[in-house]
Amino acid sequence: MLYDKGNGYPYFMQTRAWANKELMTALASWAELRHDTILYGKQSTTPCGIPPDPPKSYVEPNPHLYARLASLVDYTKTGLENFDLLIDGFGDKLDLFEALLLFLRDVSIKELENAPLTTEEYENIFCFGKAMQDLVSEYPDPQNPWRSNTDDMAVVADVHTDSNTDRCLEEGVGYPLEIFVIVNEGGNTRLTRGAVFAYYEFVQPVADRLNDEEWREMLNNQRAPAMPKWCDSLMDLQSPQPEYYTDMPDYLYHKQFTTVAKQGSSASLPAIALANYPNPFNSSTLLCYDLQEPARVTLKIYNLRGQEICCLVDAWQSSGSHSYRWNGQNQHGVPVSSGVYVYCLWINQSLTKQKMLLIR
Repeated sequence: MLYDKGNGYPYFMQTRAWANKELMTALASWAELRHDTILYGKQSTTPCGIPPDPPKSYVEPNPHLYARLASLVDYTKTGLENFDLLIDGFGDKLDLFEALLLFLRDVSIKELENAPLTTEEYENIFCFGKAMQDLVSEYPDPQNPWRSNTDDMAVVADVHTDSNTDRCLEEGVGYPLEIFVIVNEGGNTRLTRGAVFAYYEFVQPVADRLNDEEWREMLNNQRAPAMPKWCDSLMDLQSPQPEYYTDMPDYLYHKQFTTVAKQGSSASLPAIALANYPNPFNSSTLLCYDLQEPARVTLKIYNLRGQEICCLVDAWQSSGSHSYRWNGQNQHGVPVSSGVYVYCLWINQSLTKQKMLLIR
């Protein structure tokens, strides 16, 4: 929500309805956070069916979001490990979450570049629900792995008390809603179906504050309050909500994001011709490459429109390791905006290129 989705993003992401969908997701996520910190956060108050082949799935192309979350997951795991607070089994979930986010980041970039996805990438997208279930579930009985304790998505939290009216403001997360968007991906235009947060905001008597069980009973008995008025730009608020169901089909593919290889944080150069560290980056990144013999070298940076941003190298160079730092500025010294950039290395007119993500 922090920046406009302009040309280069799918049409549906440029609409007001999509912006409001993002708002609903953000608010529902906030309500979920308030629920989990209800004992520690002080309230504000007022004075007195599976097909035989891989389905052509689609990822909402938000590479900035996935990259930021992946960095946060890695930071969280490192911090817990340094303080010896990482619970057994939790590290595996963090690794899975980070792999999922990096995979979504990479697929998003390919979609924005209109690059075709591989069969394995489609399979990995199809495993999305399976991975999410593993993230929010625990399996207490190793002899019976099909039984799990899974967090329920529907939660509620009272976030504000009005002592003048003896009422409180409730923020609720409902069960997921279906969302349909038309996408142009892989050379085809098609209708896709996914899931989206459901967000509720309503008042309750202070003496009748809702707990999670009461809230879920309201949802299951079709007694949920009305959704916010601004949701009418993306859904028909007058239509009845479909009956909530808990059945989940088994997944045909169980490869959990095998196409993702986490980039190391070490400054040592891997055995590849061209790389940059870190990636994603905020203020600057180091571009590195090796020359087996002296050669004419040109190193340039481009945006996704093919426009040249700057030229870092254009000269004959000796053999060995070379590195150049890019500070996120164009050739005039002006900082460029957040986004995906391509750095191209010509060695004796032989081209190698890689992508990097700048996050302001």
